[in-house]
Amino acid sequence: MQSTYWFAIIDRERERQAWKPSVSDLVDVMKDFSSTHYGAAKIDQFTDVVETFLGATATNSSVTEIFCKNPLLQISGDLVKYRYDFLQSYFLALWLIEKLERRSTGSPNFMKHFARLATGQGAVFEDLSRFYAAQPKKDVQDLLTSGYAMFKETALSSNTEPDVAEMARSACSSLLQLFAATVGKGLSRNSFSSAIFSIVGEEVDEGRTLTKGLFISGDFPMLQFVDREFWNCHFVGYDSFIKCRFSNTKFYYSSFVAIHDDNRSPTMNPEIFDLASCDLGEMATSLAGNGSRGDSLLTMEEIKKFFRYFFVGGGFILKAPGEIYKFAKPGVTEEFIAKLLSAGILEEQNSRAQMRYEVAASFRRPVQKLVNENNLNKQLREVFAEFLGR
Repeated sequence: MQSTYWFAIIDRERERQAWKPSVSDLVDVMKDFSSTHYGAAKIDQFTDVVETFLGATATNSSVTEIFCKNPLLQISGDLVKYRYDFLQSYFLALWLIEKLERRSTGSPNFMKHFARLATGQGAVFEDLSRFYAAQPKKDVQDLLTSGYAMFKETALSSNTEPDVAEMARSACSSLLQLFAATVGKGLSRNSFSSAIFSIVGEEVDEGRTLTKGLFISGDFPMLQFVDREFWNCHFVGYDSFIKCRFSNTKFYYSSFVAIHDDNRSPTMNPEIFDLASCDLGEMATSLAGNGSRGDSLLTMEEIKKFFRYFFVGGGFILKAPGEIYKFAKPGVTEEFIAKLLSAGILEEQNSRAQMRYEVAASFRRPVQKLVNENNLNKQLREVFAEFLGR
């Protein structure tokens, strides 16, 4: 209904001005305007777009002048923009659908626009969801599988620049979000999980089922991580992750960002992660403090309290041996300090008055994130391992 209405307006204007181009050519201008300039551009920039598609079709005056009489556009000074904000998302969605359907992934803007939809929110995502919810389910899943493979190849390539890899991971997430909002609705958790792993791609190696490059951002349904290994995965803000079911599961070289450890599934435990290769982010502190072994020398809260003595008023200060936090267990404080000194996390500063400890400059940011954000990075986790799980 909406497409028919806007196309009718464009067709009416074409007839009124006795233009030769087809409605589809005129719509192509709008789609390119949305994808390249986000629906607002200088007149000379807009002229380049218009003349690319319509340069040989105007009759009595300049192409851009005629086109700008379109009631969907307005001119303010030397700026051309949509008269209504929602037209930007509408024509951008049409552009994305066309590129995705044709597997035309060569445009530099294609991945960028999908990356912006990583969490499955916004007007463009809603337009895409409405369109694909009305298409045959198998066709949609096949299409998303094809698109995911392209984005994943970029994300996992060692030749990809870090910022481009991050964009590719976000674009992958948007396709999974699109599946969840369309074909995935109403599926059982087991069927939904199987479909997601199928889109991402599966391998079998010596009897082990491997899923590589699973990328999820934002709110997403719970999955069943059962009987398989996961490699090179990246989850951002996927809070439902800790509530999922885990059985015979292992994660390698994967990272988990901004995932809050509340109401954790009883099947989730530190053993499902290869701690030497995974970055658990905020989950690291609670998992380390609540592991299956009960013979740890320290808790994560004790370690955080130790470092709080060095971080005061938003900055780091030096502390004399008698001014630092002492652990309750005899001898552990001295052993812990010796470990920090050998790892280069603490440094000794000697003056005429007395020796003091300070956090090394290279470790101040990780320590600050541990104290303030409950975020334990891989390097600190390796240093603390013998105290948290010995």
